Amino acid sequence: GDAIAAARPDAVLNILNGASNFSFYRELRRRGVTAAATPTLSITLTEHDLIGFDPKLVAGDYLAANYFQEIDRAENRAFLAKVKARFGDQRVVTDNMTAAYSGVHIWARAAAKAGSPDPVEVLKAVGGVEFDGPSARVRIDPENHYGWRPWRLGRIRADGSVQIVAQAPAAVRADPFPATRTRREWDHLLMTLYLDWGGRWQAPGPEQK
Repeated sequence: GDAIAAARPDAVLNILNGASNFSFYRELRRRGVTAAATPTLSITLTEHDLIGFDPKLVAGDYLAANYFQEIDRAENRAFLAKVKARFGDQRVVTDNMTAAYSGVHIWARAAAKAGSPDPVEVLKAVGGVEFDGPSARVRIDPENHYGWRPWRLGRIRADGSVQIVAQAPAAVRADPFPATRTRREWDHLLMTLYLDWGGRWQAPGPEQK
């Protein structure tokens, strides 16, 4: 917090996970780092996470995701209606939820295409499979098997909801292994992190070490 306040950056990129975000935003505000002067862009926070925040701490800051609830798509409106009918109007839908929903449908289409639910056969068939999900028409890349999806930027309103302020005009091909490392180096780095974190994809907190 002190380093950020002293540097006076144009913006802050936040990649923190979990409860540490609460302390992070609180300390930014305590040091006079405001959204108006130095907006923060978070790439891991979801609209559901914002429920636990005092809206004053995050209003005016930004989130990056593939999905936000206010997406104007018939598929999104239908999905929101189903979720709220089952779990209540208070339930907040997130990027991860829509990705899981689309993923099941993509698996089903790939299994039908393969003529078998066998994982090896489904993997062979999944390339090029598409599904109109809540966030977009998702397409599985035939080469890397990652989903083509659009990026979106959302600005947090004073009430804690999110307004979409920018988005890709169409789905974007995933780049899972940036050129800063070879594919082999990326695989090694990720597996090393996973093993060092005790078989989890999140670094353990002090109490877990």
